Amino acid sequence: MQLLHLRRLLAFVLVLLLASALRAADTAFLFTYFTGNGEDGLHLAWSEDGYRWTALDRGRSVLFPSVGKDRLMRDPCVTRGPGGTYHLVWTSGWWDNAIGYASTRDFLTWSEQKAIPVMAHEPTVRNSWAPEVAWDAQREQFIIFWASTIPGKFPETAGSSEDALNHRIYATTTKDWQAFTPTRLFVEPGFNVIDATLLPARDGGWWMIAKDETQKPPKKHLRLAHATDIEGPWREFGAPFTRDWVEGPTAIRVGDDVLVYFDVYRERHYGALRSRDLKTWEDVTDQIALPAGARHGTMIEVPRALIDRLRDAKPEVEHLVRFDAPARHFTAATPLGNGRLGLMPFGGVDEERVVLNEAGMWSGSPQDADRPNAAAALPEIRRLLLAGQNAEAEKVVAENFTCAGAGSGRGRGANVPYGSYQVLGELRLAFASSASGTEVTNYARELDLADAVSRVSYERDGVRFEREAFVSAPDEVAVIRLTANKRGAISFELALERPERATTRVLEGGRLLMSGRLSDGRGGENVGFATIARIVNRGGSVESGDGVLRVRAADEVLVLVTAATDIKSFAGRKVEDAAATAMADMDRSAQKSFGALRAAHLAHYRGLFDRVLLRLSEDGTEGGRRVPSPPQMTTDDRGAERNPRPTTQARLVAQAAGANDPGLAQLYFDFGRYLLISSTRPDGFPPNLQGIWADGVQTPWNGDWHLNINVQMNFWPAEICGLPELHDSLFSFTQSLTEPGARTARAYYGARGWVAHVLANPWGFTSPGEGASWGATTTGSAWLCQHLWDHYLFTGDRAFLERAYPMMKGSAEFYLDMLIEEPTHGWLVTAPANSPENEFVLADGTKAHVCLGPTFDNQILRSLFTATAEAARVLDVDAELQRELGAKTARLPPTRIAPDGRVMEWLENYGEADPHHRHISHLWGLYPGDEISVAGTPELAAAARKTLDARGDGGTGWCLAHKLTLWARLHDGARAADLLRSLLKPAVGADQITTTGGGTYPNLFDAHPPFQIDGNFGGTAGIAELLLQSRALPAAGSADQSGVTGVSPDRSAQSAGWEIELLPALPPTWRGGEVRGLRARGGFVVDLRWRDGALERAVIHSLRGESAQIRLGRRLETLPTIAIGAAVELNADLKPITP
Repeated sequence: MQLLHLRRLLAFVLVLLLASALRAADTAFLFTYFTGNGEDGLHLAWSEDGYRWTALDRGRSVLFPSVGKDRLMRDPCVTRGPGGTYHLVWTSGWWDNAIGYASTRDFLTWSEQKAIPVMAHEPTVRNSWAPEVAWDAQREQFIIFWASTIPGKFPETAGSSEDALNHRIYATTTKDWQAFTPTRLFVEPGFNVIDATLLPARDGGWWMIAKDETQKPPKKHLRLAHATDIEGPWREFGAPFTRDWVEGPTAIRVGDDVLVYFDVYRERHYGALRSRDLKTWEDVTDQIALPAGARHGTMIEVPRALIDRLRDAKPEVEHLVRFDAPARHFTAATPLGNGRLGLMPFGGVDEERVVLNEAGMWSGSPQDADRPNAAAALPEIRRLLLAGQNAEAEKVVAENFTCAGAGSGRGRGANVPYGSYQVLGELRLAFASSASGTEVTNYARELDLADAVSRVSYERDGVRFEREAFVSAPDEVAVIRLTANKRGAISFELALERPERATTRVLEGGRLLMSGRLSDGRGGENVGFATIARIVNRGGSVESGDGVLRVRAADEVLVLVTAATDIKSFAGRKVEDAAATAMADMDRSAQKSFGALRAAHLAHYRGLFDRVLLRLSEDGTEGGRRVPSPPQMTTDDRGAERNPRPTTQARLVAQAAGANDPGLAQLYFDFGRYLLISSTRPDGFPPNLQGIWADGVQTPWNGDWHLNINVQMNFWPAEICGLPELHDSLFSFTQSLTEPGARTARAYYGARGWVAHVLANPWGFTSPGEGASWGATTTGSAWLCQHLWDHYLFTGDRAFLERAYPMMKGSAEFYLDMLIEEPTHGWLVTAPANSPENEFVLADGTKAHVCLGPTFDNQILRSLFTATAEAARVLDVDAELQRELGAKTARLPPTRIAPDGRVMEWLENYGEADPHHRHISHLWGLYPGDEISVAGTPELAAAARKTLDARGDGGTGWCLAHKLTLWARLHDGARAADLLRSLLKPAVGADQITTTGGGTYPNLFDAHPPFQIDGNFGGTAGIAELLLQSRALPAAGSADQSGVTGVSPDRSAQSAGWEIELLPALPPTWRGGEVRGLRARGGFVVDLRWRDGALERAVIHSLRGESAQIRLGRRLETLPTIAIGAAVELNADLKPITP
């Protein structure tokens, strides 16, 4: 027996020596840890030498907790079992009788999580904390042990710790993680004990390191015990070998040394001791570097190949917008937002500039901009138009039928009553290290769309600095965390600035307040605003003076920013005191840890963003991408030289040079969804021309809402991309226009109902614009109503329809009254009108804009009248109105084809002053309308194609996005891909806002130019339309009449069901891919997978219990009714797959 034991001992020592010799080449160290309170799950870091640790996957969680009362993942411990499987256990809740468990072979894919009820047999047990697991090779089983308190047990140490906790170590064993031996007392050292961990001894036995949890008198230190067998018995614990107030030990062997790491939790950093004999200890805390915020975990030695795979691993989808230098202009900064509060960090090294925004930052005030006698001019305007004297009519419009006063100030309305959206201010952090002028290396900056987090990292003077920022919707706070891998390395001055109308003062408690009031446009003041910045530091000091806060020698700093406005409008928080509201937000947020703030932010944001997933490939597989090799490259997540990846700007440049990068389209698609989530909420303002981001007091075009395509395009992705609740801000905006719009309808047209023209602001501006050439467009309000009806088609929400119907009815009543009969055909037409912003040439060479009944108006009114009549039928109201709408719909001018084969833009076949004009308004019926389709109206579809060919593939950002959607509806994936490539070309003057050339800026903002966000949203919607289209089917008997040139389809009948078209315009360069979560009209959610350009699998989920026709190319199949909540899986032939 002794000989056998000796052989085992010699074999064990030999293995240790061999492992030590090979470790440098074949192994590395892995650290499993948690941050905050454990809400966001498991984090990983690795080390080559056991001292300096680098976070993997940019410090993101790799496994989110799904079990336990609190759904936490604290104290994660991992061990490697036979066969190479890693087994993870963790604390799943504060007061659970169970622990969490999952397994993995690669730390990329995981088994299903489960709760192991280790203390369920003890009805009064308080907790199950800090579990650890080790492999017992002798018995070929795992031993799991943890700390629990059972009230009444061990009375001799009762009351020795907080909350009446009196822990002992308990254990169970398992061979298969299915069956477990009865829980037993494992360690009873005679004191309150917790956080036990094991280290194999060189003699074949085991060392246990555990925390003496005694508080009275305070101990809270680590002690050692030894056993020859992993099952015990354990010898008496020795004297403490660490300082007091530490916890969470983990130990590794590095060569001949043992390193014991522990959490110095009161000081919020890790410490480490080194020993060769576990008797004499050296403090090596100053030699270690761990990821910021790392807490209690386990370090183990693993094959180096595993670390390489983890470092090489690409996420399922690349969600990073990457940069390799600080931004020089805000079109290269990273936009962050919670729908109301916005940030734009520039990522500077000597100074960090952060532009601050708040959605209610509007100058101006309510006004009556209706001309009092405008209606008196209407008969003369119409007489001239009917006589063909358009230029003369336009002069009368300019003199009598525009708005009163300055209107929008010609797009510069900051100091007139119309107002302008404005910057809130700037947060500036001036770093003390800038004085050294030393070189900065390994700079990396990124915007993580999956988490709505921006990050900056770089090295300077041998110190690695990192910044992370996000804006939390649940907590209404912006959070910036600054960390460094050297204690005391963070020093800076913080200031709040604004160009005008603001004062700043220092408050106690490390806070800075900036407040003021914006101009009302009449020489007075209106909207009040306030923003507060607060410093929460770990280590170092915070001082104040001269209107700034000074941080000196801190280890870690949180900068919290809150803001509010007291704007009185249709949206916003409806606060009376902006400063008090910002202060309340700050006080509430400052009570939470960084981990808690981050976890709440991630849970809320991911609940929206994760609804849709798109993966694109060029090689025929379902996912992944091959990134081109552009001239500019950036390093990986921690500055190492492996896995070089291009900056996003480099990818834009490479694609413009001919590289095929489907992943860039995928990133742009996700960026659009990200921007919508970040720039609006159901109770907020709709995204304006720049979303919520602006860097001046005079935003281009006032940063308002334009109704002739721009604000509508902002919401094109909302329904199809699974964000229907975000559409609500547009509906509230539409509702806000009905009352002032009713006054405008009476003042200008003597009509019922309500109307809004081209411009809109928070103050209810509905008057015509100040220019006759563009301001006479009346159908912007009707277009808004199309969004109401489309939301109903997607959701079938009757309660919503009851809310929307009065808006639709009022809009329809206006046009019923406003239409006049033109003499040639007897059609009913709008007058006066514009085809948005476009100009035509009369027979005598005169140019004009004002006209009768342009195609744009006719298509929109056909949609409005049909939808309103159908809504009335669904709600069983207004029978007489239904009849009137049906009769007048029949008298609207049809969409006609000109002699040259193109769709006519105007009622007459006028010449074009600009054949390549940016607006393609006369194809509204193709997209976003649905009266033109390849299958239903092939002649009109062919005419639309000729129209687009003649218009060309150039244009501003949003124009390119609109053309992308139009080619998608024409089922031309190749041409649509060309438009997407044009949309993604690098913008001219990438480091500054310019006024020439469209495309995309380095941060993926759309270049109108300047920056205008509608192109981003239109591009996202266009990508979705390439993959999925849907429509309501007309009832039987309502023929499309597509064979008759110049006749529009009859859309007055009710819907007879739904058609869902799969992969209608798949670009040939997207050979493989997958999309999950897109939505179709009729209440369907659709998942698709394709390979080699052909459908492989589709899953149709039903939210409403409807049936549908499924179209794939020329194949058409009818699905029976799918029960609510159920799904049907289809193969490549659209046949159901039987489970």
